[in-house]
Amino acid sequence: MFFRRRSLAAGLVGTLLLGLGNADLVRRTARADARAAAVLVPYAAWCAFATVLNASLVRRDR
Repeated sequence: MFFRRRSLAAGLVGTLLLGLGNADLVRRTARADARAAAVLVPYAAWCAFATVLNASLVRRDR
């Protein structure tokens, strides 16, 4: 969304939704297999970092 629509705000919405989906995935996976959930945590953290970077861009580009 960030590149396709050339919109920082749309990219932020996309990364926020991705982060929510990742959190839900880790939570549901942890119910079934704690080790599998632990493997997903670095990806979720990386996506959270991308969200923070994107939010910083939106804030600075006003």
